[in-house]
Amino acid sequence: MGEKGVSPGAVFVDRDGTLNYDVGYCSRPQDIYLLPGVGEGVRLLNQAGLKVIVVTNQSGIGRGYFHPQALEVIHTRLREELARWGAWLDAIYCCPHRPEDGCSCRKPVPGLVFQALWEQGVDLSRSYFLGDREGDILLGKNLGRPAALVSQSSPPWPVDYQTPNFLEACHWVLGQERRPSGP
Repeated sequence: MGEKGVSPGAVFVDRDGTLNYDVGYCSRPQDIYLLPGVGEGVRLLNQAGLKVIVVTNQSGIGRGYFHPQALEVIHTRLREELARWGAWLDAIYCCPHRPEDGCSCRKPVPGLVFQALWEQGVDLSRSYFLGDREGDILLGKNLGRPAALVSQSSPPWPVDYQTPNFLEACHWVLGQERRPSGP
């Protein structure tokens, strides 16, 4: 619970291609490099009282490219890189399955988000989604929430906001938070 018993909102963020450079099946911590504006953007979200929660598909585990323990080391490196900016992640949720496995946690299916809502005490009505792929945007849309595409490519599907810059996407989220609710 946040201030005065109000549950905080959250920004659900994709990892590869959104927070860090996408190297394709990242299996080594030395391959984690933050994209421009990420450290500052996450710090702004933290300061605004929004939880920052990573939701990531990591089918490299299910394909046998690397072990879950490698993912823990990679996420430690990600947290260290963010800490250099005075920023932090409130939680990281990962789907280790292959697309053909039909699990309930692979984006755009909302299983990991439901788990995070429960475990982190987050208010879905004050939550946003940021990512660089269609599945990230559909995840937000499937839950009736705003989603911003952090990418330079023009998608053939609708988005609430698009920018190639993560920091700009964070400013958009903060602008949404300041908008008055109701009619």
